[in-house]
Amino acid sequence: MGRRGTIGLWVAAAVAVVGTAVLYFVDPGGGEIVISRADAAELESTIARAMTYYEFGHHNRAAETYALAADRGMREAAHWYRYAHSHDLTAGLDLDLYVRAYQLLLDQSPNHEYVQATEELINEHAAEFDYAAAREGVYAEGALLRIQGTVSRVIWGRVATGTDTLVVSTREDRWIGHSGDDIMVQTTRRNRPPAGARVEILARYDGLCAMERQPGAPGDYPCATAVTVRLQPPP
Repeated sequence: MGRRGTIGLWVAAAVAVVGTAVLYFVDPGGGEIVISRADAAELESTIARAMTYYEFGHHNRAAETYALAADRGMREAAHWYRYAHSHDLTAGLDLDLYVRAYQLLLDQSPNHEYVQATEELINEHAAEFDYAAAREGVYAEGALLRIQGTVSRVIWGRVATGTDTLVVSTREDRWIGHSGDDIMVQTTRRNRPPAGARVEILARYDGLCAMERQPGAPGDYPCATAVTVRLQPPP
């Protein structure tokens, strides 16, 4: 790159700093991230450089710089998408990066232009949950699943954990929506839907786990940890 191009790149970086002055320090998991003013300034500078590399098509440098920003506490959804996309273009698909971007997009900017692209890519790589397949051991732990069903029960967790467990019925019933073939889904408390809600959940599979079917009557269920929980309209 010539001297003029280099100057242009860093002028753009300076402009980008202004556009990244607002940082997100609230994680979708519910925790608040606290960083010092000096660290915040360093994070802004790193994000500005990464965004400039991305906009100029230097995706390898963008991915490397976004990785640094992620380590320093980057929480802004659009930058996580650009990080995932840059990594995809230069080093190959890292589905976890897109999942993280998707989680943040739905939390921060559900109408953002990146949501549809991210959703389509994730859906290509996520399996539709099948109760019989789970029972047969088809899914590996950590597999990404799309789960559709009705919340039949909410099991409250301890306050300190910030999480609750949803009992989600996935067997289709023409009269009542979904009933039976339950999967247990752990989710953050602030994303907890009420019992009776129809939901679409993106989750990581955890294998079979033991829970009480009724008080004093334990049983094993397929279990998962939610990435996103979205309410669906009634049938």
